[in-house]
Amino acid sequence: MASHGLTDEEKLKATIFIEEVNKIRNVTPEAPISYTEAIKFLMARKFDEKRALNLYHLHEETRRKEGLKQIDFDNKFFQGELLVEKFTVLPTRDSTGAAIALFTARHHNPTVTTHQAVLQALVFQLDTALERYVSPYFGTYKLKWSFQVLMKKMRKIQYNVQQINQ
Repeated sequence: MASHGLTDEEKLKATIFIEEVNKIRNVTPEAPISYTEAIKFLMARKFDEKRALNLYHLHEETRRKEGLKQIDFDNKFFQGELLVEKFTVLPTRDSTGAAIALFTARHHNPTVTTHQAVLQALVFQLDTALERYVSPYFGTYKLKWSFQVLMKKMRKIQYNVQQINQ
């Protein structure tokens, strides 16, 4: 991945972050963290290495706890989640650079799937969509969600979900 206009200080912080994460990964069967992935964690925390490492640890812990580290692509429930197209990340960004994700609730039927399959499909699609250099560089990781719900009084509910760096 190119440096995308990172300062020398940010490049140094990326190197330090990568070294710290790979110390942890070296005792596991996981591959070293990529530069691109490291930059995402750092950007999400305004290049504060300590906060980025904390985010990384929470990220890994959540993926382990929820069974999202290994996805069985042959699992019929996982495949069904992808085919029903209830979750879609649009290939374009909004005017602020935020990724746009659609969740169509009317396509969700919990009687024909599993909670883990829903999470795995969502995470797989988000990971795939956000593989590229994604976050607006200036501090806020943004993802605009549009929940499409069919109800008597509401046809479309839009939420703008933002995790503001504190």
